[in-house]
Amino acid sequence: MEYCGKILLFGEHVVVHGAQALAMPFPSLAGHWRLESDRSKLGAAQSLLAEWADYLDRAMESGSLPCRLDTARFRIDLAQGLFFESSIPPGYGAGSSGALCAALYDQYAPDPISREDAGRYAELKRLFGSIESFFHGASSGADPLVSYLNRPLLFDREGALQAITLPDPSEAYTLFLLDTGTPRKTGPLVQVFKEWCADANYLARVLAELVPSTEDAIHFFLTGQWEALFEEWHILSGFQLRYMGQMILPGWEAFWLEGLAGNLFKLKLCGAGGGGFVLGITKDWEQTLVRFGDYRPMALRW
Repeated sequence: MEYCGKILLFGEHVVVHGAQALAMPFPSLAGHWRLESDRSKLGAAQSLLAEWADYLDRAMESGSLPCRLDTARFRIDLAQGLFFESSIPPGYGAGSSGALCAALYDQYAPDPISREDAGRYAELKRLFGSIESFFHGASSGADPLVSYLNRPLLFDREGALQAITLPDPSEAYTLFLLDTGTPRKTGPLVQVFKEWCADANYLARVLAELVPSTEDAIHFFLTGQWEALFEEWHILSGFQLRYMGQMILPGWEAFWLEGLAGNLFKLKLCGAGGGGFVLGITKDWEQTLVRFGDYRPMALRW
């Protein structure tokens, strides 16, 4: 079974201030369990899985993991050459560890919560946060949840969440990803944003400008108002360039400015920023392919 990556379309950073966020599966990047008979090919990645099993055992013993996992069977399978083969690049904001956590829970939870049990999605999110904490130190559980459900999710104010239906794709506009070629770590960037928001004036600007713009963009996207979304993307892009420049890789500011000055495309952060993928929207996909050919543009399809 394939476990897809995820893209956080909207809500990067501001979700910590109670704003809405929208995440969707990204099946173009995915992973699955596989057996490899030649142990010499497994390398450090499989050793990390064994360390993860030890971590999960300690978490279950301490009561900090709110579910049971059959780590004994997991270890037996690892000894037989089990590993997680994935096309999701780590450090890109595409949910590489989230897909792995979804795969582990799906295969090794003795009594997994059904994907159809919407009343327990919040519970699923919490337990996935505990499982994924091995990789990040702290996790919301959102990435594994999107991968496990393989459905787009709207994270609403006060932690509420719901599975949603995406709008019909536009014939005139295309959402896309660009590959910066530079992996990043989410935690330090989130911490920087929190430190900025400790300044009352900065936080006031975020709450008065960035949060409403993010929620307007979500509304325009879900209702298929593509022209309005393009304009709102422009606003988000401008805010990020002016007030979140540290999250934009050096050298990429020029692309942000080009998008803001023209009418072909607009760019914004994908997740925490600082590298990984960059998200964009364009009115002309073919021209955008030519413009960004060196950065392996990928259209978002659903």
